[in-house]
Amino acid sequence: MLKLVYNSPRSWLQNYLNQTPIPAGAPKGTGYVYVLKVTGPTSYVKVGATSQPRTRFEALGSDAHRLGSAVTRAWLSPAHPAHHSTEAQALRACRAHSPAATPRGEYFPHLTFEIARREAIKAVLGFHDRPRVMPTTPVAGLHEPLPAHVQRLLAPTPQEAEQRLRYRFAQGSRRTRFLRRAQPSPTSLPQEADPLLEELIRRFVQPPASMPNLATHRHTRLQAAAHSLVSDPSD
Repeated sequence: MLKLVYNSPRSWLQNYLNQTPIPAGAPKGTGYVYVLKVTGPTSYVKVGATSQPRTRFEALGSDAHRLGSAVTRAWLSPAHPAHHSTEAQALRACRAHSPAATPRGEYFPHLTFEIARREAIKAVLGFHDRPRVMPTTPVAGLHEPLPAHVQRLLAPTPQEAEQRLRYRFAQGSRRTRFLRRAQPSPTSLPQEADPLLEELIRRFVQPPASMPNLATHRHTRLQAAAHSLVSDPSD
């Protein structure tokens, strides 16, 4: 026997709140990420984060009712810390698929509920899309700037950035790294002398002429003049 769940789309949200154990509030330090589908004269997908999901759903349902629309689908993540960071990652991924109503908005009029829910689940689980880059990709695209969503996908994750900082810290200070590079490597082998090059240098390269010491030369001349004056019998 079929059971009538709701009579109109506007009663779907109330039935969802009654049938689903949605908590009134999240534990301290945690929050939820949600995705709502609004259908009607004004249709859109809403992605956001909250610590009081039941109150937030009711408020968004009232906003949609004032526009003549209704909430027809909903998804709520488990409570987890750093839910605002998860929301930001999900919003960036959704904006890569479809532009929002505003540049930094949470309302997507042309985005499907399935795509928004998938990106929100990936954000909660910590997955990051990594586009496959072929060796010829940088050469073929030097004249074309990368789109913003591709740059965000190629950016290092917080875990990778922390790992790089740990590795850089383990290498020592800037002066230590410079001195390590300046020192010769103990594993480097001495270069063998080239006999042909040495013979060419010996035959064709003239040694530089030695520069006379002017002070010593002047002192020598003065001594010679004084000696000649002393030994001259005419005086």
